[in-house]
Amino acid sequence: MDEPALLELIELANGDVALRKASSTDEPIVSISFSEKSKNTMQGLKMHVARAMVEAAISSYQSALEVVAEEQEIPIKLH
Repeated sequence: MDEPALLELIELANGDVALRKASSTDEPIVSISFSEKSKNTMQGLKMHVARAMVEAAISSYQSALEVVAEEQEIPIKLH
């Protein structure tokens, strides 16, 4: 089994926030782009908001995987 990847949030040159494997130069796993209005409203909290968004997405994904796993279980009948 592969080891879990260490992930990091970085700010790209264009101001977007990206999630990628740590110490990787590969394409980001996901990137988040905030409008100028949003950035002004957040008053410097862009990375904190992006982190919360990524954490929520991971949690939602894990919950969805659990539901799928439960739905695919085949009940065992004992006679």
